[in-house]
Amino acid sequence: MIHWQGDGIVLGFRPFGEQKAIVSVLTKDHGRMAGMVRLTKALRLQGGLQSGMQIAFQWQARLDTHLGTVSLEVKSSMMGHVLGNPGKLLALNAATLLLHELCPERHPYPILYDGLDYFIKSLKLENWPESYSHLEEKVLQEMGFGLKLKACCVTGSVDDLVYVSPKTGRAVSLDAGKAYHDKLLKLPAFLGDLDKRAQSLQEILEGFSLMGYFLEKHMPQNSYKKVDLVRAQLIKTFEKQLEKAP
Repeated sequence: MIHWQGDGIVLGFRPFGEQKAIVSVLTKDHGRMAGMVRLTKALRLQGGLQSGMQIAFQWQARLDTHLGTVSLEVKSSMMGHVLGNPGKLLALNAATLLLHELCPERHPYPILYDGLDYFIKSLKLENWPESYSHLEEKVLQEMGFGLKLKACCVTGSVDDLVYVSPKTGRAVSLDAGKAYHDKLLKLPAFLGDLDKRAQSLQEILEGFSLMGYFLEKHMPQNSYKKVDLVRAQLIKTFEKQLEKAP
């Protein structure tokens, strides 16, 4: 019998009969794993399975190639913080779906686990939109297409970085990019610095647009289309807020 245990984050689930479900969990040490979980009365009283739920789990199977069974204990859930906020709920769904689609089973991605954990905790704070974009940036990094946003790829300058090359994913300064303004992507300032907040809704939308461009370019198209359906709804919520802004 093979046995794992540890902490994880629920990425998604689907019903399997009336009393069971197949759950997808991201773990720090074992990567994404799937297993059959029994929908106990205690779990139902806690709101049932929810994407983004942080759990302590035990997984076991007779052989390593088997689906396995999962028993879990809920450690925390963000549903109380997101149910009344469509943007937060969509961002949580987009983040968990993105990692479910992207991460192969049983390959550890500790950077993505930490990034998702940080994003989920940020849903209690005001900087959650920036945290979501930083998570997508980490996804590109782990895929091998990390953006280089700390210095201008032409001059080496670290000042006035306002563009990104659509070909290389590298930052370009205002002066170096003037002649190619229409061919370059906009770089929102917060993406170059984890501690910076976006200064406007427009800047947040620019972050979503930049990350979306490179995700579409580098992700398998079937996976990207699924994630893009949720991202598009998330973007619409911010566009509506921008229209209402004075």
